[in-house]
Amino acid sequence: MDPETHSTSSGQAKTCQNCKQNFTIESEDFDFYKKIDVPPPTWCPECRLISRIIWRNEWILYRRKDNKTGEKIFSVYSDDAPVNVYHRDYWWSDKWDAIDYGRDYDWSKPFFEQVKDLIKEVPFPSGAVIEGVNSDYCQNYTRLKNCYMTFGSSYCEDCAYVIWGGYAKSSFDSHMIYGSELCYECLNINKCYRTFFSTDCEECQDVYFSKDCVGCSSCFGCIGLRNKRFNIFNKPYSKNGYFAEIEKIDIGSFKGKSLTQNQSLQKWLSWPHKFMHGRKNNNVLGEYIYNSKNVSNSWRISNSENCKYCQNLLTPTSRDCFDYTNWGQMAELVYNSLQCGENVYDVKFSVSSFPAVKSIYYSVFCASSSNLFACVGLRNKQYCILNKQYTKEEYEELVPRIIKH
Repeated sequence: MDPETHSTSSGQAKTCQNCKQNFTIESEDFDFYKKIDVPPPTWCPECRLISRIIWRNEWILYRRKDNKTGEKIFSVYSDDAPVNVYHRDYWWSDKWDAIDYGRDYDWSKPFFEQVKDLIKEVPFPSGAVIEGVNSDYCQNYTRLKNCYMTFGSSYCEDCAYVIWGGYAKSSFDSHMIYGSELCYECLNINKCYRTFFSTDCEECQDVYFSKDCVGCSSCFGCIGLRNKRFNIFNKPYSKNGYFAEIEKIDIGSFKGKSLTQNQSLQKWLSWPHKFMHGRKNNNVLGEYIYNSKNVSNSWRISNSENCKYCQNLLTPTSRDCFDYTNWGQMAELVYNSLQCGENVYDVKFSVSSFPAVKSIYYSVFCASSSNLFACVGLRNKQYCILNKQYTKEEYEELVPRIIKH
């Protein structure tokens, strides 16, 4: 047995080959690794996460040169980044083909050195986006319309300064906002309408400065309420009494708003808090997990099942995934990958590959493709290695040889 490995009653203890800290591979984890045919990890979960997210620039936009036209464009890659960049519209067009960068596998060079060389040559899109309309100053999104400075979001319209939004409309200055409309300065809300300065609320309407309220309407400065109306700081009022009291509260000035926020915060701090943020779960361990089953050591997860060491899977659904960061949306059997989503299956060690990819490994910015190994920028392709086209038989014979090499 490896001297850095020893068995325990709950699994196998190992020493991370990167940070040298101890970590444990649980006994049930080995079943997953066997299912997807990969060896157990040699890095701890935290180092594996760092190795993924180091690829992603979440919300910084640079003004840099387009390597095709020479014009200045906005991009997540700075001018000194060691990659070529095309404007995303041109990159997604049929005016070029990354298959032209294909090369033979060089048995005299290390595998990752060859992948690195390919990454440096094949152009990247200026941003990781799918189908935006009038949303030029946004990044890492799917199908935005009329949005500004909105990041990591999907299917939003008429929004600005939103991070991690989904199906939101006409909302500003919010984070983790889903299926909501006409909301402002909110955090982690779902299916809300006209909700302001509030946190952790669901299915609420006309709610202000409130936290952890569900199914509430016309509430102000409240916490922990369920299906209530006309409450101010958790005190119930008649309908007329509620609106009479609201008229007395000044939130139209910065001073008045700041005072009200502080009063609400004091109310929140006096109230017992649940040990985690989550609802409608079964057997989960983590934070900000919703409508999920058998999820552990994960955070910001929605509508997922049998997932572990995952983050930011906010667009339904994800199943049977380990070490998967950002996206979801009909994702299954994704392992140690970043930002691969929308109808993806059997994806390993890959980055920014979407949509509709299947059985791709060690690949970057590939789309609508299957059976790729160490490819960059391919679209509508299959059975390629280092961007070179092979027959099905050639591909299936060569990939195991490369893995063993």
